Amino acid sequence: NGSPSVTMTSQDGARLEGVTVVVSAAGDRAVIDAKGLAPLDDEHVYQAWTIDADHEVVPAPLFRPDASGNAVVALRSLPDHLDTVAVTIEPRSGSKLPTTPVLMSAKVA
Repeated sequence: NGSPSVTMTSQDGARLEGVTVVVSAAGDRAVIDAKGLAPLDDEHVYQAWTIDADHEVVPAPLFRPDASGNAVVALRSLPDHLDTVAVTIEPRSGSKLPTTPVLMSAKVA
């Protein structure tokens, strides 16, 4: 691991220049740095997900962007074989598995 910054892509494969993922050299932490996210209503949040090489999806932090659409999200306790970091929009309390299509993702392996 220890990959440099990876730009996330939207569902249709478009590069989201304002949204990146950086994985620590040790591979045990990552950060999503997002700019230009759309505001959400009070009933919804963004939720990060980690996906390992075996396609196991693990819920990660819930987050909301600030008034400018910016958010920095720390991901800890990453799976040993982290492959992808993804983001969905979920109900305010979060979900155990994604309930909506992946909004953006980055292959970090």
